[in-house]
Amino acid sequence: MPNLRFGKGQTSLILLVMLVGVVTLLLITNTYSSTKKIEKQERELLLTKMQSYFEMAKGFSRNALLVAVHKAVQDVAAHGGEIPYTSGMTRSWICNGADKSPSVKEVRYHLSRYSLMLLNNFTNNFKVDDIVKVNLGKFKCVDFDVSESTVGSGENDEGFHAGAYGSVLNVSYDSYLLNSTNDVYDWFGKIRFWYLYRKFKEWVRGAAGEYIACVCRCTPLICGCKQTSGECSKCGKFYSCLVDCKKRLLSELQQEFAGDEYVECDATISCCEMQLSACETPPTACKPWENPPRCGGCSFTPSSELCVESIQVKEGKLFFPKAGEGECSGECKFWGEPKSAVRMNFYCIDKKYLLSTGGSSGNRRLIFSVDAVAQVRNYCVEKADCYCKTIKCEQEAICKCPLDRWCPGYGCEGECTPAECKKSTTTTTTYPRTPRPRPPSSPPQPPEN
Repeated sequence: MPNLRFGKGQTSLILLVMLVGVVTLLLITNTYSSTKKIEKQERELLLTKMQSYFEMAKGFSRNALLVAVHKAVQDVAAHGGEIPYTSGMTRSWICNGADKSPSVKEVRYHLSRYSLMLLNNFTNNFKVDDIVKVNLGKFKCVDFDVSESTVGSGENDEGFHAGAYGSVLNVSYDSYLLNSTNDVYDWFGKIRFWYLYRKFKEWVRGAAGEYIACVCRCTPLICGCKQTSGECSKCGKFYSCLVDCKKRLLSELQQEFAGDEYVECDATISCCEMQLSACETPPTACKPWENPPRCGGCSFTPSSELCVESIQVKEGKLFFPKAGEGECSGECKFWGEPKSAVRMNFYCIDKKYLLSTGGSSGNRRLIFSVDAVAQVRNYCVEKADCYCKTIKCEQEAICKCPLDRWCPGYGCEGECTPAECKKSTTTTTTYPRTPRPRPPSSPPQPPEN
């Protein structure tokens, strides 16, 4: 075995190389450790950011549901428990004497559908401008957690639970992913939607029959008006009667909130059409009026014209029929068929709380509004003395009813003599003629011899 010996210079060189190697190894190890530490810190920061966006999206969804519910109860209440865009009109809770108020289940459906549309419109606007991607999925259902029993008992008078379901939330970056269902369920307090609904339901039970009965009682007053078709306000007595109906029903509605200083109710006659049409036999009391021209959205049928007395012209002579000299017995009865279509709006404002949105009206107070509709035809009867009527001079005379009424009457009996007629003829003035002079007569001739 060879005997290796290093000089002093060589030994120093070896030691130096070994030292450089150790230092290099330490530097590499330290660099690697630092890189790993930085990557860990960056990963932790990224995960923190992702978690922050995750919680942000969750919070946004919760707030969006709050706004959607507030706006939904405002708009649905203003239209009587229905979605505003279905017809644009307030729901008729009273329809020709029938209680047509929606059930709790029906109102829940409209609230759910409208809230879901609003909620998804809000969440579609959630955007994050960052390297982190946030995908907030659409909700599939919004449910109002109430029932006939909880609403009827007053349990939901001051608020209710509601939830939104079906949304999935994904937050991702590169290979990192946070995902979860995005269901929201919360208590919505200081909203007295179901309280107002419950009070209107209690009121409409008696108001439905009273409303149509009152309109029926008022309708015959149309017969006494000069204006007997078109806008009801042109017939003072009839319109005043409707105003009395409105005040009475409004007073009963306000009484439902007796002891509650925060609720104020009012009413308006929003649409009213009247018509005095041709009579029918026999007259009918308080029957439905089909197809009114307004306030029911149907076609208009004009009334028949009345008969009028006129001067007769014949063969260049004027004849003026006049009353005969007989007597007529009995009593003339004649009738008309007045019709009316009346729509009233009853609403109550809850001033106890403010909602987060103003709804379609812009008012942050909760306003519950319902319509009442009556489309009826009735009849009116008047009596008058019969009179002797001659159609043509020196012909048959009969007992008749006056003609200046809605319809031909009935009930006259008796006989009367034919009328005499005053004739207007041409008068000829005769002037004496001046006789023409005759020629003088010839003198007598002497006889011939």
